[in-house]
Amino acid sequence: MKRKKAATQARVKHSAETKEKARKMYLRGLYLTEISVLCGVPLRTLEKWQTLEKWTLLKDTPEIKRRVYELKKGGRTYNEISDLLKISRVTIYRYIKAIEDEKE
Repeated sequence: MKRKKAATQARVKHSAETKEKARKMYLRGLYLTEISVLCGVPLRTLEKWQTLEKWTLLKDTPEIKRRVYELKKGGRTYNEISDLLKISRVTIYRYIKAIEDEKE
């Protein structure tokens, strides 16, 4: 029994606008899987962009963490902070936990 050759797909070039849009979404706290669906870019492509352009170094800025912590201390809820700063609730939780762990 012979195997059929898999059809090779042509490479898809993504525009610089798509890449920038994906980067901004990542910096706002969205996961790569979410960005993949929203932008129509394969997950592996997003992972390559993230690695080559060092998106993670841009994401964890002390200024944002400090602002999140101040808003939480001021009585804001996770949802309010998320809407205000355009960051996911999970990221807000991580930032607050990291700051509290540092203080202990």
